[in-house]
Amino acid sequence: QGIWYRANQERFVKTSYAGHNSVYQKLRGTEAVGWDKTEEAYHQRFQSLSGVLPRLELPPHPRTLELGCGAGNISVWLSRQGYVVTGLDIAPDAIAWARERAEQEHQVITFVTGDLCATARDLPAEFDFVFDSHLLHCIIGDDRLPLLREVRRVLRPGGVFLVDTMCGPVLNPEEISYCPQTKVCTRNGIVTRYIGDVPDLERELLTAGFSLLFTDIYERGNNPSVFIACR
Repeated sequence: QGIWYRANQERFVKTSYAGHNSVYQKLRGTEAVGWDKTEEAYHQRFQSLSGVLPRLELPPHPRTLELGCGAGNISVWLSRQGYVVTGLDIAPDAIAWARERAEQEHQVITFVTGDLCATARDLPAEFDFVFDSHLLHCIIGDDRLPLLREVRRVLRPGGVFLVDTMCGPVLNPEEISYCPQTKVCTRNGIVTRYIGDVPDLERELLTAGFSLLFTDIYERGNNPSVFIACR
């Protein structure tokens, strides 16, 4: 199943967020260590985050919500550094993997399975830090603004939201079935990614009520990604 939304004036397209679980089921049957597959890929993400997190000026032991925590790789890494982490993901197989990883690493982390567009409404407004762990580019159309507003709600006053998302300009549109008009990628009739230009992403955050702190574009794979920090 999925949710239909209007991509333009002529047609509707379909999403399938729950389909991520089948990917995790397949990954667990391989040598992959998580969604990004290799330890080296996660090491690169840790390095990128290490350059950004000190700039956020978070309090000691910040209460942290990782949106799209997947197999828990980053949640465990943050926990080792003193963050008090809650990880949220729609895929139950990912959450099971994450709990196993945290137990093996002797880290106390709360993992929650749920629809990321709905479950946030049940979370208390207690987080110093919310991290978009490559989630936002998976959220499509009319789901995006309500999710961003819920992120703002669960942040404590002065809390920080760090977006880590794919952004344009897309360098290989044919390879990833990207439509420049709608700014979405499609696979087998299902819309899988939204890749907006940086000004588009910043406008979304401002519309949701955030104030921008800084924006850093960086290279990830064959296309750029961006860190956007806001409060």
